Amino acid sequence: MVDPNGKTFWSRGTDVNLPSGEKDKTSGKELYKDTVMSKYGNWHNWSDYQAARYDRWGMNTLGAWTNSILYDNKIAYVEVLDFYATYKSTWTKCNGCYIPDFYDPEFLESVRSTIRLKALSKVNDPYYMGHILDNEVYLGPQWFNNAPTFQYYVNFDKSTYGWKAARALLADYYQNNITLFNRNW
Repeated sequence: MVDPNGKTFWSRGTDVNLPSGEKDKTSGKELYKDTVMSKYGNWHNWSDYQAARYDRWGMNTLGAWTNSILYDNKIAYVEVLDFYATYKSTWTKCNGCYIPDFYDPEFLESVRSTIRLKALSKVNDPYYMGHILDNEVYLGPQWFNNAPTFQYYVNFDKSTYGWKAARALLADYYQNNITLFNRNW
């Protein structure tokens, strides 16, 4: 990587740098957040302490899911664009997960909008290293299922953009020859 002064560096860091933690599912308490507030008084003090700690540990990069308050400490960072989270249109349930219709024109517009809102707003920030497109995007076989995403699209409702795209791909691949298609499927 190259820092804002043009010096090369090896990125070492961690993600999920949050002062809030998770809620306990049983009690509803936020133990880590309560501890942070008790020990540091506010999130800015926590942030200053974490930045100094990361420096002592030789860490120089903040990964995804970092509270933006840490950015004030002039540490290189990345952010997640969350294309899945910003897309609100056609989702299809497939074997326990939901798959967005990547061929839906609204998906492309959602991606463009996300880039405009999140990534382009960082263009002049010298500590912004870039972005992670998303997390846990289901494009191939997963731990919960061995089916590739393409197989889901073949099984989408026939009115969806994704099903139409999968059908067109198969028709092109098999040269509109149903006998050849049936031999392989």
